[in-house]
Amino acid sequence: MTRFSEPMPVGKVPPEILDRTVFRKIRRSDSRILVTPGTGEDCGIIDLGSQFRVLSCDPVTGASNDVGKLAVHVSCNDIASAGLRPFGLMVTLLLPPGSTPSDLDKTMSDICDAAADLDISILGGHTEVTDAVSRTIVTICVIAFADHAENGDPADISGNSGNSGLPVIRTGGARPGDLLIMTKTAGLEGTAVIANDHADELEPVLGKETVSKARAFMDRISVMKEGIIGGRCGVSSMHDVTEGGIFGAAYEIAAASGCGIILEKDKIPVAEETVSVCSYYGISPYQLISSGCMAMTIKEKNAPLLLETLRSENIPAAVIGRMTEEKEYLIVSEQSGKKTREPLLPPGSDELYKI
Repeated sequence: MTRFSEPMPVGKVPPEILDRTVFRKIRRSDSRILVTPGTGEDCGIIDLGSQFRVLSCDPVTGASNDVGKLAVHVSCNDIASAGLRPFGLMVTLLLPPGSTPSDLDKTMSDICDAAADLDISILGGHTEVTDAVSRTIVTICVIAFADHAENGDPADISGNSGNSGLPVIRTGGARPGDLLIMTKTAGLEGTAVIANDHADELEPVLGKETVSKARAFMDRISVMKEGIIGGRCGVSSMHDVTEGGIFGAAYEIAAASGCGIILEKDKIPVAEETVSVCSYYGISPYQLISSGCMAMTIKEKNAPLLLETLRSENIPAAVIGRMTEEKEYLIVSEQSGKKTREPLLPPGSDELYKI
């Protein structure tokens, strides 16, 4: 645990520090605000009577290439994890000194192309060159709309009571007995970022084919499809797997939901290219940023329909754990024929920042 007077590690602020310095200071000033910030909760939700407004905001700070495309997909993934389709984006671009109009043109073209692919409008934003940054930083705020469910009670959405017929899914909706399902493979975004930013270093060691395949993971970082499918199949919670990797996402779902969790490490799918990249740098694929991977919880009886629907859309998915009544966070695996158990810890600095 980071002491209050010590420097914080690079990356996501640890949950205990967020709780002490950020979350506890935030007050709800209007009864229409249903969801305020908390562990694992990436979206704010406002009840405006006939509709909910759902908003999320994310920067891209750990990549040098493809930041425009990454920013759009990473930001929209938060809205997708609420089971919704984004409506529009507000974009802030901060460029370092020495940036050229060509640099700005490339980043903005990437943003517009990614938004067009998702059929989302860019509503506004801000652009400047500043010595406050050493590389281009893109921050995007996303807005989405959701109509009230016919039988939904808006009050249900603000507590740990599941999603009760509401059109908005929360990270904190998981219940004891629910299965934990993840889509695609662990370390997806991190593998793509590393391969794109360090291709010259990796190709002589891993080979051009492996690096090329790893770089192509960038085309798989949207979770829009699985978010919509999850909402239709009755998931109890969803969380896009970003900094801290699948271990971090699993911890945040359990913490937000007030449940325990048993995470089966051996069932977590990891692509061969990710294994190669992570082995080279000595980092863990399970704690590597994984945009493009969605973590979902669902009642066991409904899991076959979710898995079948995902696979029918060519989205790989696997059951990797279970939520529990006991407030224990555990990782189980098998080594040399013996079952091992270790604690699932709060997410720390992402493995990406070790490179």
